[in-house]
Amino acid sequence: MHYRQLSRNIAKWGTQKAIEKSLFDFIRANNHIIIEMVSEQLFVDSIDYEGLDLGFYGKNIKQFDPSKSPGEPFTMISSGGLKKGLFVIVTEKEIIIGSSTPDIEDILNNPVFDSNRFFGLTGDNLRKLKREHLTPYLAKWIKGKLKSPA
Repeated sequence: MHYRQLSRNIAKWGTQKAIEKSLFDFIRANNHIIIEMVSEQLFVDSIDYEGLDLGFYGKNIKQFDPSKSPGEPFTMISSGGLKKGLFVIVTEKEIIIGSSTPDIEDILNNPVFDSNRFFGLTGDNLRKLKREHLTPYLAKWIKGKLKSPA
């Protein structure tokens, strides 16, 4: 590609706004990746987005669920509506993670939880998202832009 043509291409698509739009479009189209990561944090690892435990079962848990033991971390499995209602909304300026379950306020304000910071990615998951999804997408997008005429 001729240098002038390359310069025109960079001027056309190389702005911060164009790159951000492309990344946000990718996230919007692939929001299931973030939902899967948040689900794993809450329902498998039992941690919030800061990596802290959500809470632990108390000494009376056996009365309600014989499969659980006192001191085990909450798994959030019993909050089925929370998992089914997980969503990611991508606007022009932010990514919003939440749940549409009708009892979300009760869940967030429940004093049994040590944390109510459910909706976000841990630092590890954010780095994983960047490393495994965003960076490869952006590299491919840039290569495509360099090859295409303005």
